[in-house]
Amino acid sequence: MSGLDDMKAALEKKLDERRAIHVERTEKESADFRAVLMSGIKIPPPSELTRRVDALGSNWNKTESVLPRTTGLVEISGSAGLKKIDETFSQLFELHSFYSTDRLAYPTVYSTTLEDFYTPMLESYDVSQTTLQEIRNQSVEEAKIVAREKGGGVWGYNLPGKGAYLNGWLFTYNKNIPPLEALSNPELAPKIAVIAIHEKLGHGFLAAYSTLGEVKTRLGLDRIELAHRFGLREAEDPVSSLRTEQHSLIFNASQFLEEGWATWLETFMGVVLFKFGDHPNHSFKAIKAAINSIPEYVPQRKEIVDKLLASMLTIFGEYRVSPEDLLTATLTLEAMGGAFQDELGQPLRYAIGERMMVQAAQNLGPLCVPYAALIAANVTFDLASLGLSDLKHLLTSDPRLNPNARLAAISRLQLTERNNVRELASRASEELNFSIPPEIK
Repeated sequence: MSGLDDMKAALEKKLDERRAIHVERTEKESADFRAVLMSGIKIPPPSELTRRVDALGSNWNKTESVLPRTTGLVEISGSAGLKKIDETFSQLFELHSFYSTDRLAYPTVYSTTLEDFYTPMLESYDVSQTTLQEIRNQSVEEAKIVAREKGGGVWGYNLPGKGAYLNGWLFTYNKNIPPLEALSNPELAPKIAVIAIHEKLGHGFLAAYSTLGEVKTRLGLDRIELAHRFGLREAEDPVSSLRTEQHSLIFNASQFLEEGWATWLETFMGVVLFKFGDHPNHSFKAIKAAINSIPEYVPQRKEIVDKLLASMLTIFGEYRVSPEDLLTATLTLEAMGGAFQDELGQPLRYAIGERMMVQAAQNLGPLCVPYAALIAANVTFDLASLGLSDLKHLLTSDPRLNPNARLAAISRLQLTERNNVRELASRASEELNFSIPPEIK
């Protein structure tokens, strides 16, 4: 076979793979729509639904900062600058008053090539050097295609306790700037900083300090999450398959918490420290527009749209709702958590999660937001003895065991003294019957 024939065959294979991915995505979206239809969320009358959704967030466009304990602007110009961000985080939110800060004392690594970026993540899997090289080469080529076609990709990732890795190649793609020079470039340095914040102080914080994070790390569920994010396949033995199914259930039940916290912190600290970007990143108006963009040909489209909007009202509205209603609302929105990437710039899970954190900052005070996240993630499961059906039942039937529903309930508390972490812990325990991390009781 000639070289031209080889190229043609490779291209046809790639096209077939993309068609298969498109079919799989379409089938998943159809299943997600059906899940929304089956939810028990209560829908207000149409005129009232529209009016109340339009009113959401009307007074939520103001940024409130924690009173700074340090100077405001933190330059990123190497390891000293990255370390300074870690210290600023601890001081802004008084982490040292409740926990040892040593758990976040692992490096933030800036990779200058795609090969460097992928290697630490791939080396965390038990594969041969030959297999690692093959997967890395494939990942590098796919990253180049995504960057060329969409102008984006994976900006960073966190390996709990090992390192937060930043994609320097992507930060400088098509900019004619050497990756290392981006660290001192006035336009790129703040973006690099906020991605470091998102990965290490967002995802890394929950992995290091929360009960749920400890469970996920111990069982390797965080590696499964990375594998999905990078399009990698886990081993197909029974234990790995079980862990993948467990991860899927726990991921869906905690996606608003995980991505909401990381996104809120990224935009909050970006504005407070660097005057960079907008806080919050997502508005109710944009989320509503995204939901309304569901195509007309989708069966029962109106009912789906109404249920999604009604779920938003349940979580973010001002009227009293039961914990069960909050659980139903979060489950309804969870079903569409991966949707609306094109409309919102990020999947719905990021937008809804960030708005939950904004609500928490408004009601509890911004100093309490990381501790609200830790309380929401203060759940544990004996996955060694729980069957998949039992785990699914617990996550979908008990509001106290679903991290997303816990966050929704916590964010609606009204503290007598905002920014008082002890009061938050006490109220969450007494009024919501939530388990509380012992460090903040």
